[in-house]
Formats: sequence, structure tokens, C-alpha cells
Amino acid sequence: MILPLEAVTTLIRDAAQRFALPLFAAPTGVREKAPGDVVTAADEAIEQFLSDQLVRLLPGSAVVGEELAAKDPEWAGALAGEAPVWIIDPIDGTMNFSRGIPLFTIMVALATRGETVGAWIYDPIHDLFGVAEKGAGTTINGRPARASKRNNLKSMSGGFHLKFAAPAMAASLAARAAEVGTVFEPRGAGQEYLYLADGRIDFTFFHRLLPWDHAPGLLLHEEAGGYAARLTDGSRYRVDDDPWRGPLLAAPDRDTWRVLHDTLLR
Repeated sequence: MILPLEAVTTLIRDAAQRFALPLFAAPTGVREKAPGDVVTAADEAIEQFLSDQLVRLLPGSAVVGEELAAKDPEWAGALAGEAPVWIIDPIDGTMNFSRGIPLFTIMVALATRGETVGAWIYDPIHDLFGVAEKGAGTTINGRPARASKRNNLKSMSGGFHLKFAAPAMAASLAARAAEVGTVFEPRGAGQEYLYLADGRIDFTFFHRLLPWDHAPGLLLHEEAGGYAARLTDGSRYRVDDDPWRGPLLAAPDRDTWRVLHDTLLR
């Protein structure tokens, strides 16, 4: 498959200009899908626009979008099918967006038979655009991106995401936080994956792996030279996995992943 990298990039920039940026300063139509989980008019408009345009770009493809999935309990079926699937997070970091905090992204991935083959993450406030194609590397704003090469724990920084961890694991991981240099949580996976792919931060781990949150970013990181696998059994990520199968740790490389794994879980 020849990926339409530039065409998708153009569509995402267009969606940001039409729907995200005009509503960022004064977001409208904010409502809760579930307690603490908000959606805005911009989320819905961006997802509809991109869904229509991406299927037109790749006839026969399917779409799994975060907002559609909230209404369709059968959304995961498309990820296991034979047709290519566009995975859309129209605004990642919606709570930030809805409150005027400039930490949000638009994310798109293309998957075939459970594997992510293309990824796009755009931060329209800071005009950062990460693009990756499986086997062809990652670029950010057109230049090659490289994951961090730091491997000394005390000099490393990364994301600690404990919200969805089992209580015992959350307590254990929190107790290990002091063993690395700096930990943080920007409340937006897309932002974090851009920094991870560009070597600005060194690691992150997540416990709930919904495909629209993680498929784009994990490919960006992998194609930038990084390594990610589940903390529990060392398996690699697939978009058709159960989102609750187990926490996933992303690190600069396989050796550093092992050091972090042993430190965090000992």
C-alpha cells in the first residue's frame, strides 16, 4: 500500500484551521460523555470531517473514531477486519482544549490487519507535526526525528500515568518515581508522544490502551528508534488488542526498557 502521507497531513491541517483553532479560545458545545470525560463541538466536527475525507482518500477503508466509538459498542470489530482502518482522535487532550490550555493534538493512524502502518499527530498551537510510516521513519515538521538515547535513570524524564492502574500496581509504581529524574503527566497522550519521538522526554507508560490514544504515537516513537512493550509479558502493541490487556512501557531502546522494567516492577 502506498500511504497518502501528504494528503492526510493536509487534511489534518485543514481540520485544525476550520474547527480546532476557531473554537479553542472560546470552546462551545462542551458536554460530558461520562464523569470527567468531556467532548466538544470541535471534537465532533473534526471527526466527521476527517472520517468523510479519509474514506474518500482510500476507498474501501473503514473508520474507528473516538466519538463514534462512544456511541457504538461494536467499534472494535473493524480493527480485526481485512479492510484498512483509519483511527481518529479528533482532539486528544479535550479537557485541556475545553479550558483553554494549549496542550492538545489531532491524531490519526492507519492500520491493516491489526498493525499500525501510518501515523499523524498535529499540535496546532505550536505547529508541531509528527508523521510516521512503518519501515520508513518518523519526521517532525519534515525533519527526521530520533528518540532519546539517555539511559541513566537519574537523568531521564517521562510520564507516569497511574489513573487506570490497579491500586497495588499504582502504589508500587508511585513508590519508584523517585528513582528517575523527572516525572510528569501532561494530560494528553499525543503531546507526550511527540516529545517522546523527538527525544525531549525518555519514557512513558500507560495502563489503558485505547487505539485512538496510542496507535499513532507508538508508531511515531518506534519509527524514531524507540522501543515499547507491555510491562507484564513483554508483548508488542497491536491496535486490535484488548485495551485492558496490560500496561505498556515505551523507552529509548530495548536495553533501557529492561532497566526501567526491572526498576519499576522489582
